[in-house]
Amino acid sequence: MARGPIPDTLRQSVQHVVLLYDDPLVADRDKAPLPEFVERHRHPLSRHTIALLALSFSDSTHILSSMSHAHDHDNDLDPMAARVRALETILTQKGLVEPAAIDAIVDTYETKVGPRNGAKVVARAWCDPEYSDWLKQDATAAIASLGFAGRQGEHMQAVFNTPDTHNLVVCTLCSCYPWSVLGLPPVWYKAPAYRSRAVMDPRGVLEELGVHLPAETNIRVWDSTAELRYLVVPLRPKGTEGLSEEELAALVTRDSMIGTGLALESHQP
Repeated sequence: MARGPIPDTLRQSVQHVVLLYDDPLVADRDKAPLPEFVERHRHPLSRHTIALLALSFSDSTHILSSMSHAHDHDNDLDPMAARVRALETILTQKGLVEPAAIDAIVDTYETKVGPRNGAKVVARAWCDPEYSDWLKQDATAAIASLGFAGRQGEHMQAVFNTPDTHNLVVCTLCSCYPWSVLGLPPVWYKAPAYRSRAVMDPRGVLEELGVHLPAETNIRVWDSTAELRYLVVPLRPKGTEGLSEEELAALVTRDSMIGTGLALESHQP
């Protein structure tokens, strides 16, 4: 069956593995060797694990700009999409992954996890003071109690916005992000511009993103790592006292849980 366009999220997420490819890309893909990383691990790892590794091995976008693309491709894809397609083709031909499995993984994190899990956590914290206290003390356990645990979310810390303090999350090293709670990270989260400026000029970054905070509001920046990932609990919008937990969850956006946005206002009468 013909394959559709490469999703942007998949294109960004596998670039680290793709960069292990020889450059320029060989024309005869049937005879192309497996990337060293895959060849080295093909026996002990399952197909599903290798697919997950390919999705999770990300690198910052500045690497792409430093790559030379003087050669021509024999297709109409941009250079990175061509590399991703070639890598997927070879892994499929070698019997290491199935295209349907990759599609299922991407679909899970894009549409089924997305920011929905995190929104449910935030809504529960807004509604339940005991759960909110638990989330502050042991976010990993509190989040897992709702059934949200696993890859990239093994060690979590929740940071709560207050009228006096706004929290902002960044990963200055690469793109550490709580997949099991927020889904796939946005492309801009991996960009060097965000990773550096969020630390040096957080207020300026927020202003550019449309978040205008009072001058007296303190902005605290949290640097996510492989050992610890953060979830921002935004302020609950005013006038939402009568909303259900499900209705509250609909007001929680992905950006508000990174700190680059605010929860949506309620439009209830």
